[in-house]
Amino acid sequence: MGCDSGQDNEQPVHQVWVDAFLLAPCQVTNADYARFLRDTRSFPPPFWSDPNFNHPDHPVVGLSWFEAVRYCDWLSAQTGRRFRLPTEAEWERAARGSREGALFPWGDAPPDTLPGYADRWKTGPEPVARAAPNTFGLYNMCDNVHEWCADWYVPGYYAVSPERNPQGSRAIGRSQIREVQSTLRCYSPLQLGFFVTELASDYLNEIRRQLRGHKRMAESAMAQLGDKDFFTAIDPESNSVAVLVKHIAGNARSRFTDFLTTDGEKPDRFRDQEFEISNNTTREEVMRWWEEGWSQVFSTLDSLRPEDVSRTVTIRQEPHTVMQALNRALAHYAQHIGQIVFLSKHLRSSEWKTLTIPRGKSEEYKSGNPKGFSRGTYNSKT
Repeated sequence: MGCDSGQDNEQPVHQVWVDAFLLAPCQVTNADYARFLRDTRSFPPPFWSDPNFNHPDHPVVGLSWFEAVRYCDWLSAQTGRRFRLPTEAEWERAARGSREGALFPWGDAPPDTLPGYADRWKTGPEPVARAAPNTFGLYNMCDNVHEWCADWYVPGYYAVSPERNPQGSRAIGRSQIREVQSTLRCYSPLQLGFFVTELASDYLNEIRRQLRGHKRMAESAMAQLGDKDFFTAIDPESNSVAVLVKHIAGNARSRFTDFLTTDGEKPDRFRDQEFEISNNTTREEVMRWWEEGWSQVFSTLDSLRPEDVSRTVTIRQEPHTVMQALNRALAHYAQHIGQIVFLSKHLRSSEWKTLTIPRGKSEEYKSGNPKGFSRGTYNSKT
């Protein structure tokens, strides 16, 4: 494996043995992936509707590494056989075919010197299996589109990798393929690394923790307001705390209802009305909306599995991974909760009770009694 004339991360050249494995002869096509989308009711990846990429015999592109893993797991369940992504070592062995020591599956000639190279891939990938296979009967090895491997990318791994069945580094880093237009083949059999599930699980726990912290911060600020201040706008272009609460609640209900299966902008949401409060609206009613919205957020988060983090959802028809959608919600709610805190502090003025470390108290916090400080309120008597 490796190449002495290549990039630093391709060195050193080293000998590797891999156990026998089975390999799909072609890259997974749009037709193959469409069956997975229908069966799992998943959203399609980017470029799915682009005519340069959506021929049924084109390799499916634009999917994340996690989505490639989900496809393999789905195929395993459908067939009763174990399918997975290859390790990098397996992929290189398959790509080389019977050509040991050559730079490419076809030999040492640069790709742009091959017949017809200048006329291929002008607007997108080719349908699979149009060119001749390598000596193992495998098509499009090292051309058409990049392919995902099971390994995580870590510079310098070749210098320390084992000789037999290297699995790649367990460290979390950049993925082996850097370009967006990546596809997959299915290999069999080996269990995928546990660290991906662990990372996604940690991410979901952290999102819950941060959202609960933001909710608690807002509630600690609002608890200091009387009813009059709760509905007060400080100028004609500003929103009251009540309006901000109503907007957050409306957004949460829309975004997190049927989160994985429907667009985040629901047909029955009327966003402009979230910025209107009638004279008959009570504080209790507004806070009921608040609790209902957050209940929807947290019940959805509790239902998500680590493997869902890479799934695709849409917001106003724009594709997002679940991770992107959750990050978007976190940033949005944090922005408005910051406004709630600012308004509450402004309206309470000198009677405001700080929610974090008070001005001039940082050194006391570091050297004295950190238990007197907590997110949401500061106990000045401790």
